[in-house]
Amino acid sequence: MKTEDILQTTKKILELVGFQCLSVSGEYDNSLNLYVCNVTVEDSPLVTVDVITSVHHLVGRMLYAQDDTTVPSFVVDINNIQRNQIEKIKMQADVLMERAKSFGLSVPFLPMSAYERLLVHTYVASHDNFTTESEGEGVERHIVVSYNQKTL
Repeated sequence: MKTEDILQTTKKILELVGFQCLSVSGEYDNSLNLYVCNVTVEDSPLVTVDVITSVHHLVGRMLYAQDDTTVPSFVVDINNIQRNQIEKIKMQADVLMERAKSFGLSVPFLPMSAYERLLVHTYVASHDNFTTESEGEGVERHIVVSYNQKTL
């Protein structure tokens, strides 16, 4: 499976449901270990996080139907809505990592979705001396960030 397949399938789905794609590109986000399919469409009030999530789900299903062994981890982003959400989550993680390091305490996030928790776990794992753990159940499930100072 090539990343080009992700781009082409995303564009095809968006055009089938009536969006005009102005540009489609992709990039790998090393801090999240994730391929990001960036799409720009004409401004529309119909472009929401729910629509983006649905498009991502459809693209994934179509790609797995073609070849279920080599589909890379990816996310579909339309008009930078997901990018803005991801950057916001990264900034929150940076703040909590700094608090955990400064105060030597475990610091909890507010409850978040499974996808957002995955982003936090992956992002924090790319930083030395920090660990994350999910706690709670259901809508109260959240992440706790801890700083583990290495001793010599």
